[in-house]
Order: sequence, then C-alpha cells, then structure tokens
Amino acid sequence: MMERCALSCCVEDDDGGLVGFAAFHHAPLVGDFKPSMWIDDVKRMWSTNMGDGEDVDYSNTLVLNFFHSEHAHEEQALNEVLKMAFNTFSQVEHVLLFIPVSIPLFKPLLGNFEPLVLQADVKNNYGCYHVNRKEVVGEVVVRLAMVEDHDDLMPIFKAQNEDADAYGEFFLAQMIQSQDETNKALVAELNGKAVGILGVTGDMSLAALQEAFELETYDFLVQGYAEAAVKLHEDHVARERMRKEEHERQVQEMLAEARRAAREEVEEEYSQMMDERADKQEEEDADKTPEELEAEEKEREEMFDQELAQRIEAAEEEALMEIGEFLAHPEPSVDLQTLSSNTVCITLFCLDPRLDSQVHKLLEPALDLFPDKEYCILTKRHTARQSSLIHLFHPVPEKLGCNFSHALYICHRASLLWPMQVSRAGEGDVEEVSDFLEGEQSKDQVLSSLRDAAKLESVFLARLEGQLSAIAVVTPSKEPATFSKWFELEQFMSPGLYGSDEHLELLHLLVNPIFLKRVPEILRELLRITETFCLHASVRDAKAMPRAYDTLTYIPCRRLAPSSPPQDLDPAKTALEPNLPMPEGPPALLHTNFRLLSQPKKDLDDRIVIIGGSETSVGFADAIMSVPYLNLHRVSYVSSGGLSLRPPLYKRRSLSLSDPEYRQHAVSRGCRVVEGNIAQLDREEQVVSVRMDNGETVEMKYDHLVLAAGFRDTIMDRLQLWDVDGVFSPFNLYQEDALHAWLKNQPNLQNLNVVIFGSSLDVFVSARRLQEEGVAGSITIACPHKKLRPTGDERVDELVVEAAKRSGVQLKTGCDIREVEQRAQRVTGVVTKEEESLPCSLLILLGERGVDKDLFSAINDQSLVFDGRLVVDISFKTNDPKIIAGGEMVKFARRFQLEVDPDAIAQERKGSEKVAPFTRACSEAAFLPGGLHYCRFWSSPALFPLGYSEDMISRDVVTEVQEPQLSYARVEVDKYGRMSSLTMLSAEETPQAWRFAGLVGQSVSYLNELVDRCDVGLVKDMRKFLLEDWAHALFHDRFLSLRQQLETAAENSEHMTALIETLWRRVKNGDMSASEVGLTDTALTGDTKTVVQDGLNNFLELNSNHLNIYLTAARSYDIQSNNIWAQTAEKVGLVVGDVPDMSNSL
Repeated sequence: MMERCALSCCVEDDDGGLVGFAAFHHAPLVGDFKPSMWIDDVKRMWSTNMGDGEDVDYSNTLVLNFFHSEHAHEEQALNEVLKMAFNTFSQVEHVLLFIPVSIPLFKPLLGNFEPLVLQADVKNNYGCYHVNRKEVVGEVVVRLAMVEDHDDLMPIFKAQNEDADAYGEFFLAQMIQSQDETNKALVAELNGKAVGILGVTGDMSLAALQEAFELETYDFLVQGYAEAAVKLHEDHVARERMRKEEHERQVQEMLAEARRAAREEVEEEYSQMMDERADKQEEEDADKTPEELEAEEKEREEMFDQELAQRIEAAEEEALMEIGEFLAHPEPSVDLQTLSSNTVCITLFCLDPRLDSQVHKLLEPALDLFPDKEYCILTKRHTARQSSLIHLFHPVPEKLGCNFSHALYICHRASLLWPMQVSRAGEGDVEEVSDFLEGEQSKDQVLSSLRDAAKLESVFLARLEGQLSAIAVVTPSKEPATFSKWFELEQFMSPGLYGSDEHLELLHLLVNPIFLKRVPEILRELLRITETFCLHASVRDAKAMPRAYDTLTYIPCRRLAPSSPPQDLDPAKTALEPNLPMPEGPPALLHTNFRLLSQPKKDLDDRIVIIGGSETSVGFADAIMSVPYLNLHRVSYVSSGGLSLRPPLYKRRSLSLSDPEYRQHAVSRGCRVVEGNIAQLDREEQVVSVRMDNGETVEMKYDHLVLAAGFRDTIMDRLQLWDVDGVFSPFNLYQEDALHAWLKNQPNLQNLNVVIFGSSLDVFVSARRLQEEGVAGSITIACPHKKLRPTGDERVDELVVEAAKRSGVQLKTGCDIREVEQRAQRVTGVVTKEEESLPCSLLILLGERGVDKDLFSAINDQSLVFDGRLVVDISFKTNDPKIIAGGEMVKFARRFQLEVDPDAIAQERKGSEKVAPFTRACSEAAFLPGGLHYCRFWSSPALFPLGYSEDMISRDVVTEVQEPQLSYARVEVDKYGRMSSLTMLSAEETPQAWRFAGLVGQSVSYLNELVDRCDVGLVKDMRKFLLEDWAHALFHDRFLSLRQQLETAAENSEHMTALIETLWRRVKNGDMSASEVGLTDTALTGDTKTVVQDGLNNFLELNSNHLNIYLTAARSYDIQSNNIWAQTAEKVGLVVGDVPDMSNSL
C-alpha cells in the first residue's frame, strides 16, 4: 500500500514515536470500483452535491484507503494526515472514505467524515463518507490589501525574509498605501485575519529580461508579437523578392550589353584583319581549288566564333563581378519596445506555511486585476528562500553569456484553470492533433498511432476548457521485467509489488510549454484511465530529451553482463524468469508512478558551471542531474567538442563508465552543453570566460564552479603548434573530430607518413585507430625514453611491441622532439634532440601530460593553491569554497589522509581529518595494433591506507596461452589475500570488460580456488576461467551487498569472531600472511554455515533474472515437480528429488 498509493504518511509524537499511518489514493482500493470510472459509479450511487455548486470529479477528489492510529492520538493523527493530503494535492477539495455498511462509523472518523446519501433504489455493500478542505484547513478569502493588515502580515513577512529589517518597519503599510492602477496588493484572509500578501505590478521594463532569457516561446512577453512578426516577415519577403527581381533585371541588362560590346569589338577586329590581308589573299587564292578555299573560309569562321565566345564569356564574368552577387538583407526583428507588455510581475509574496496549498487562490485573482495580461513572472535569487508560489511557475532557460543575476519563472493564466480533461483520441480528432503537432518531428508517428486502430498504441488528449493542451501516446508495457532487470529501478520502487499488466510505456509526450507544470496531473490521469500504476519512457536520443520529461525520474542502467539460462532448461517449467535481453542501445530510462508524482521536484537556481572533458566531469554532471528530487535548470557543461557519447578513439579509456553509461548520460537532461574551454577566471566576480570552439568568447557567471578537465598533452603549447596543419593532439572530442575530418580530406592515405610521439599506451591506441581509418603508409611511434614501457608489465610490453611491429608500426626510442619542420604552415617533419629528422605529413602528440595552459593560467592568476596538482580538501573544495575540483588534476592537501583501518599499526598525524575511502578500482583499457585487447584493473589507495610498498604484494599468478590465439592474464595478490590487480591481454575482446573491476579488492578465496588451480596447472587460461558460467555471480552488481551481509552475519558468530581475531593477530605478528589462510583455518560452524547458505540461496533466488544458470533449492524443487530433465540433476551429482545442500566443498 505504501508503494502503490499516491500518498502514504506517518504521524509522530513529540518523542519521535510513530503513532499514526494513512494511505491516500486517486481511486478506492476496496469494492468493485474500476479506477477508470469510479467517480461515475459514485455519482450514480450517492448524492454528491456538496453545496455551493461543488461536486466531486477525478481531479479534485482523493480517497482515504487506510488509516491506523494509537488510541490516545487518533483524533490528532487523523487531523494531521488529512491536512497533509490537502497540502500535498492543492487541487483536491474532497476526501472520500468507503467502509462496509455492516460497520458503523467510529471515532475518530465519526465527527470528521459526513455520510453521502445513497440514491433511491440503489444498494451497495459500502457506505461513502466525505470531508472537504474547508472543514480541515479552512478556506482563504482573497481581497485587496488594506493598511490595517500590516500588523497581521509583518510577523509572517519577517519569518520568511531574512533581510526583512532592511525594508523598514512600515514597509508593508507603505506598499499597500501606494497602490494604483498598475500596482496592486492582495491579501489572503482566514477567519478574519490576514495570513498572506501578494504584490503585483503591470508596470515594468522587459528589455533586460528579453535580452537575457529564451522568451521567444512566450512571444517575448508582449502583446501582438505573433501578428507583428508575421507581418514583418511577409513585408521582408516581399521586399527581398522585389530586390532580387531588380537585381536579376540589372544582371540581364549588363550581360546583354557586355555581349553586344564584345561582338562589336570582335567583328571590328576581324574586319580590320580581313582588310589588311585582302590584297595578299587575292594572289594566294588564285592557285587554290574551290575546296581549299571553302575549307579556309570555314576555318576562319570557326576561329571567329571561338574568339567571339571567349570574349563574350570574359565580358560576362567582368559584368557579373562588377554588379556582384545578390546579397539578401537580414530579416529585421520585431521592435519589442513598440509593443505593449503582456505580463505582470510578482513584487512581494508571503503566506502562512499552513496554507501553502491554497497559493493558487491568491494568484488567480491577481491576474484577474489585469485582464489584458496573459503571463505572470517572478525573478528569484538563488540564495533566496523558495516559496510555495514557485510551484505554479516553471523556469525559463537563460541565454548563453547573458548573466542575469536572478532566475526567471513564468506562469500563464490558462495554466491555473481546472480541471485538465484527459481522454482517448478518436478519428474525429485527427485534424486538431495534426494542427497541434505542426513542426514536430514525431507528428507522423503520432498520427499513424491515431489512425491505425490495429496498433496497441493509444493516443490521449489533454484539454483545458476545450482547448488542446497536450498529447500523449502510450502502450501497455510488453516486458516490464526488462526494466527492473537492466536498470536500477529498485532504488525508486519495488517492482515485485506490481503486476505485469500494471505498467504503461510512454512513447510520446508533447505539451504546450505554458502547461509544463501540469504534466504530473496529465500523467496521473493516464495511469488512472489505463488502470495501471507505473509509467516508463525509453528515450533513444539522450540529447533530445523533451522538457516535458523533467517530471519523470531518471533511472541509471545496471552494470551487468547479458546472461541466459542453460540450453537444456525451459524457464517456463522452473523458477527461472524468462530470458530478457538488454534493450538495444540501451535507451535512457525514465520512470514514475503515483507515489513519485505526488512528490514534486524542487527547482534549484544555483548557477553551476562544470569545466569538463574527462570522465570525472561527466560522472559528476550525471550525478547531480539525476538527483530524483531536484530540478537543476542552470547547469552548464563546458567541454571542447561537447558531450561525448562514446569512449575516446585515440587514447586509452577508463572503464569507470560502461558503454551503456556513455550512451545515456543524465547530463543531457536540462543541462546546457557548451563546446569550448576555459580562457580566464575571475573569482571576485565569480565569472569564467569560455573560449568557444568557433572562436567566440563568452562570459559565464557561476555560483559553483567545478574544475574537472583532466590532463592533456602540453607539447602543442610548448612548441606553439596550434596553427600548423597536420599536427594534432587528440585529447578531447574536438581534436578527435578535427583529426577525423583532416584524414577524410587527404587524397591518398596509402602514402601518408605518420609520426606519433609519446611513451604511454595512447600511442599504440592511436596507431591502431589510424590503421582502422585506412592509413596504410608509414606509422612511426617516437618514444622519448630509452625503453618503451607502455603498461608497466614487462611481458605485456613485449607482446604489445611485437604485435605492433608485425602490423607494420615502426618504433623508435630515445627520440625527444626539438622542433617541428613545416612548410607553408604545414608539417613536413620532426627533428629530435639527437638531430635525427623524421619526415611526416601527420604528427600526433601524446607525450607530455599536464594541465591545459589556459586553465593553469586561470588557476595561477586567481591564487588557487596549485602544488603540481590543484589542492583540495576532503569535500573536494579548493581554497575558494565556491570552486570544487576532481579527477587526475587534483590532490588532497597534506593535512588530510585516507581513512585507515582502526586496527592498523599507527595513525600518523593524530589530528588530521579523514578522507572518505575510494572503493572503486582504477582501470584502463585499449584496442592495440595486431588486434590485441588490453585491460587492467588495480586497487584504489583506500586498500592500502598506510601507503603502498613492494612487500604489500604477496605473490602474482600468471597464465599465458599462445594457441589457438593469444590470451595472457596476470593477478597480483596482496598480503591480506586480496586481488590487488588484474591484467589481461588477448586477441579476443573481453565482453563487458568493466565488470572485472568488481573483482579487485575481493579475497581470492571468492575466485573458486583460482590461485591453487593455477599452481597445479588445472587452469591454463585465467581470463577464460573468469569468463566461465561459475563467475557470473561475482560480477553481479549486488554481489558486494551479499558479501557485506554474510560477513556481518559471520562476525555475529562468537566462534567466527574469535577465529578472525586469532588469525588477524597472527598476520600482524608476521607469523603468516592473510593469503595463506585456508579452509582449514576458516571452517564454518553450524550456525554460521546455515546463515551463509541461506543468504547465498536467497541472493541467487532474488536475482534469478540475471543469475539464471545457478541451481538453487527452489529450482531443484521445480525440476522435481515438473519431472523434467533428470540429467540436469545428474550434472551436479544429484538425483531427481534431492534438494542441494551447501557443504564446504560445494
């Protein structure tokens, strides 16, 4: 009930004890009422006229489905839960209660709820009772403010405004007294006392707002803008048409004159030439035959025509150059200053918090005072307290570079109308729907769903007073379990409490922008009408997330590998769930249900600027943009090339983001992506200057600045090579795209000479990428060091270098760049410090990693503490609390240290603060020349709180297989028996390689006796062994939770506690290492064994949709009950009928 109902609330006493609980929903959960038409049934069976013309409907009525309270607090508890219901749902005026007629109304319901009269000749097993808002919270009366209201309002005003004293003692009285035709003040009155005030004005200058905010959707808040814009456009088109016609006429005249002059000139020259040759020609022609004379005449005519054509062509070109091409005049914009304002502005607001749900009753009459205005706006500082009034407004996006000090919110008078009527669309709505969708990309798809009755999609229309306001296309969710399997739905709901037919999939949602705040109401109606409880939306293009989807909750994807049940098992005949493959993409998943729709998101006005380009910056942006209860609308993500939806192409990648996570960034929702990089920083003014990729510079004010740009190659800056053609440093998306475009424009990639400078793994990644792009010329890797050690693993380095040489890549060591040769601003070669010249037409620089030059200048000029890296505290704040930083470019100040083991030997710096431990493993992966796939995972510093040293590694385990193809793996085990690092190099790609990060830090005893099996030769290929079916549970994203649960259970056992203390003492004394602890030292006792067995079995059962290859007790029972595949039991050494028991050896 708590999960499925729209509102569940608890009541606590003064000591924090729970004394009451209630659950409300938009339909009764008792009786035979259908959620889609229950109000119709109520009206048919009971008299629902509440007086004063009021009546119940789907939008203004809520049902109390459950109430329980301790006897001593029942009256107060009922009153509190009813208040909460009315305050949560501002449009609700009535709460109904259904009780079997055999049970008389009892206290505390008796005296609070009144019975509805049953219609004549109607019988029902339930009685219906009601209570309205007026009886619970009272109803405010709105009137014009009077000076006498000052004393009542001042305490409320001071309580809600920290700087109220700065306005003066009689500020409210003066404002009320100064009312005129354009400035009004309304008061909310309850029981004869003023409890709130709203000040509005219709006299304001809109120029600054029109310049700073994206107001075109709202006609720039002026009257007659659309008509003026249409007229201006038509006049401009007519003028341009006339100008173009005149230009074409002039062109034709000049061309005709040029042709005539050219012809006359050629004819005159030809005539003079013929006259000069006439006398001589007569003597020469005497000896020629008529055929020869005819041929000569024909030749002269051809020469004449050819000369004439050339002269005419030259004359035409000269004439065209003289008159020039037609240049269209830019279309003028509407002079907004000549048009009347179409908005009023809130100048003051305060209201008793107990009446927040009735704030709309203040705003509606305020707009009625200005009948010629359609909009109401308010501006708000990000530090100002958020009032209840803001829930009726939605934020307006700010223009890039227009740093207005306040956030702007807007409300249209039509958005305050009730109720929103939602109904299924029919064939008669096609024309209206088509007009509403004009210009929308989804128009054809929506109309197809509307016209095709055979489709499962349903089109719903939302109307206000008959006017179409929104369109939604939904369909029953075919496989809702797919969402809970592949996405983190369980963080926000309990999928097991919903039936498979109670899920709805949202295909399209198009809303008039002025009704964006009404989206929750529209979605609630969709769920009610379709009699479902959950709604999902799959968005394929994360960059094109509609604003209407802001109401929905973003669901991150789970980091899981695809799995399927054994081929000889039928899921339908076992406890296994059907095999549900990962959705293609996968898409970004958004979700909501009745409960989430009753929890509006809080608008946060802080201006957050993220200087990104690294995975750290993307992770941070994703994290803040996916907070389910916040709506951040002033976040900017700055990165050269924009937001990347794929791993890097020319350098090694980290596996901290999986491929699905790359494709469905939450940062795409409501976050402005700015393609550029930091140029300057002003801490005092809190302004960061950004140099855009197109060369422009914009200034962006911030309230919080995040620096997480990562490192890049610095040779380009040192040698000043940014303007040299053919030189690239592909450290970001912009440089990658530039290199890709450069390669496409090269006429011959077969003869391209390439030099890649650097010593890291990145140079091999770039070489492989160039080969994929079709570069078949010379590729040379120039390493500045004497020996090339790209990975740090000597054997891996040998294999990588050998494979690169076999693929045609040349390697040179000890080659440090002294200068770059160039001709006409194009690279021609590289000169090393040893005076060796390497000719090249493409130079890729990946040698020196450091902070971007402009970023370093900004940091240094503004006195941020930089000691090799940017210094931060435990909250990742720099010495400026408004600036935080993260990623590889930062380090903790020396006074901070990692959290250490409380039983560790010594804690240096007793007074130092502790940094929260980092638990996720470090990682890198690369696709290398020769078709090799490399990945490495190593432990974070938190695993070695007292520092890492060589003696921390107890041993390493290596396997290498050359046939049929290369497969190398190396595992390092630390002295505590944990996997410290894992390195894999193979000719075959490791599927979902990011999963292996979860193995680092685990005890190797979890790895199916991996070390012992390798030692005795049972495991020849560790990589293949870890990819076998048995290891699926280890890679499960919730395996860590299982470990913590079982270890906690073991620690609660007296036997295990004593055993652990004894072993730990022996390890500390150096008698043994933790990696030497075997099964004989840690044999489970009976009670602990049972806990572990039950915990593991429950884990496999609860996650059976992923771990469907494991045989559990329930599945064994199903196999027995269905009498299927006795050989399945035989595979694990059982017979049909046995239930597997977990022993130490199994």
